[in-house]
Amino acid sequence: MRMLPKHTNIYFSVRSRSTKFQKESIQSDINFLRMAFLSIAYALPYGDKERKTLNLKNKFMEYIATILFLIYVITDMEEIYESIRHLPIGLIFSSVVTSSSSVIMRIILISRRRYLVSTIENLLKICNCSNSQRKMDKLQLIVGFSLCFITPVGFLFFSVGLCLPGKEELLQSYLESNCFGWSSKNKWINCFVQISIDAFILNQQYVLPGFVVVLCCYMFSLLKQGVESFRKLTRHQRDFNLLFNTYLNYSEQIFRCKAQIEKSISFLLLILFGFMVCSIFTSSTFLFTTNLKTVDPLVLLPQISSAIFILAGFYITSLQAVAIHSSAIKIKEYIHYTVAVSEWPDYKQKFLLLEMANIFPSKVVITVCRLFDFKRDFIWGTLSGFITYGMILSQLDKY
Repeated sequence: MRMLPKHTNIYFSVRSRSTKFQKESIQSDINFLRMAFLSIAYALPYGDKERKTLNLKNKFMEYIATILFLIYVITDMEEIYESIRHLPIGLIFSSVVTSSSSVIMRIILISRRRYLVSTIENLLKICNCSNSQRKMDKLQLIVGFSLCFITPVGFLFFSVGLCLPGKEELLQSYLESNCFGWSSKNKWINCFVQISIDAFILNQQYVLPGFVVVLCCYMFSLLKQGVESFRKLTRHQRDFNLLFNTYLNYSEQIFRCKAQIEKSISFLLLILFGFMVCSIFTSSTFLFTTNLKTVDPLVLLPQISSAIFILAGFYITSLQAVAIHSSAIKIKEYIHYTVAVSEWPDYKQKFLLLEMANIFPSKVVITVCRLFDFKRDFIWGTLSGFITYGMILSQLDKY
């Protein structure tokens, strides 16, 4: 049926409004992520147009925050070095990894922020999700970022407790340890400085890894939605030739976005998983080998919450990445079914589409620096490792 000029104008008008709304929605999501970057990593992601106008104040803030955190890591390393004779070698190794991982993640985030934002923007374009789904994704981001602050707040209560009457000497000792021997004679100055230092350090040491977990999960979720969008694109298509061309265009976009994700966060994921495994090792060792009845609740509760949240973050990130591969398998099965019921006479084209569909799941598996793949066996392998380690710890004596 031929479309009349009036109908043509209406069609292009509706399509133009839809495209404009999609661009505004994507820009809104990107701006939200930029504010999250600024509040947690003290770094502002910028695009190509904004890079020239980035003011010196933002750069100064980024460099100062990195230098201060690096100084803290160096002092933390000195304390670990002094404890070599008293702590097991495994615990020392995990302490070194957890102390250094946060600053490495910060440096990677700052250096890769532009590429990260570009990758997320491309993922938002291909995910083809509805406005309600986009709002749900943003709500999950807000909830995820909020949960990142629970463990640091628990540790911060301990710092606030140092300001209570009778703990002046302990407060002074902590402050001198953090400030290279400096402390004030005024208790409230010491209290303010100690809480400020702890708030900054805890934000970088605990909130920042949580921010990376939420960011990775968000990117994996968008890619999963992009993989599943093939059903929506071909739901009402009856022409096999059109289906074939749609798959070619669709798979090219998916492969490009998957490559972008690996390029932007592959090394970041390696550092993150190293941090989480060593943090789980440190927290679980403390909880299993310590007589919990003799430990101050202000020290115990943050350790428990830290172990729970880090373990949850580890498996939520893994499951989100594994879900991409599972969705790709479903798309492969969907294409097999579509080809089976199709009456298209060109069997060579059918065979070619089936061959491309067969290798599709293996080409969208998320890999981390080519060391391991996010498939179902990764989940079971790490779970069995944690259970085995927990059983070993349960046999150790408490002190």
